[in-house]
Amino acid sequence: MDRNFLIAIAILFIVAGLIIVLSEKHTREKDTNLRQRYLSAIVLSFGCLITVYTGGDIFAAFVFLAALICVREFLTMVDVWSYKPYRLTAIISVALVVLAAAAEPPLIPPLAPGPALGILHGLQGVHPFYAVIAPVIMINLITPIVLRSYQGMVWKELATIFAILYFGWFLAHSILIRNLEQGLELTTFLFLVVVANDIGAYVFGRLLGKHKLLSEISPRKTVEGFVGGIFCSLLTASAYNAAFPEFSPAQALLAGLVISLAAPFGDLIVSVIKRDMNQKDSSTLIPGHGGLLDRSDSIILSAPNFYYLVILLHSTN
Repeated sequence: MDRNFLIAIAILFIVAGLIIVLSEKHTREKDTNLRQRYLSAIVLSFGCLITVYTGGDIFAAFVFLAALICVREFLTMVDVWSYKPYRLTAIISVALVVLAAAAEPPLIPPLAPGPALGILHGLQGVHPFYAVIAPVIMINLITPIVLRSYQGMVWKELATIFAILYFGWFLAHSILIRNLEQGLELTTFLFLVVVANDIGAYVFGRLLGKHKLLSEISPRKTVEGFVGGIFCSLLTASAYNAAFPEFSPAQALLAGLVISLAAPFGDLIVSVIKRDMNQKDSSTLIPGHGGLLDRSDSIILSAPNFYYLVILLHSTN
């Protein structure tokens, strides 16, 4: 397990170094913030990997903090919108969802033999993460009624529930992955494949990009970059799985493909929000990168898709 983690760090740093070399040699324009971006990426990646390796409450606290920062950045961006989300309930709901994901015991512990309410028997073994989402959504739905704030209620509710699901429930799946039996290896797999996708899309896009992917959303993204990201994701998934098998070769490719498709669309979803709000970055938290949301958008959509794929694959073995 320790060797897996050290090799993952080495691979990440080597690939990051290649980005610097390729960017400096093959682009016409020099990125004046390149060194700053590189240092920020190294610090952020190292911090992520350390928390992934530690696991437990440390990793849960890291995801908890990340989720709160991301939802705050989102709420700040959409503050210019006429129909603002319910800020306080959104933040509290995100916190509750992430905390529920970190809870180890089932909602109701095993009942002693004897008569008991059927509903309690039905709740045995239910993880709080799945039990909390319905009450959280319900509370947010009745919030405008309690506040007597009816103007634009539908749009406010949609924005609030989107914030809860996307930045809370989706991101919290990374905790569920880490808490699996092979959680360290699986979370490292997810992290490396997402990073490989970002790097592949960047490098292939800069070197070969000619055809715009969705110029009205993200002008710099190209079809070549999109394909390059998928290629690098599949390569990384296969290489990591060959060294430290968690899946069959075909399953590793499938997992890599799922992540490589989810990651760029996670990026594009945030790009749509920023473009709609006329914002370049979600914030200025990370030097050279923007906000935490700008760096974690790929993970947010990849985590739940990867988690349920892992559950499906393990259930069929």
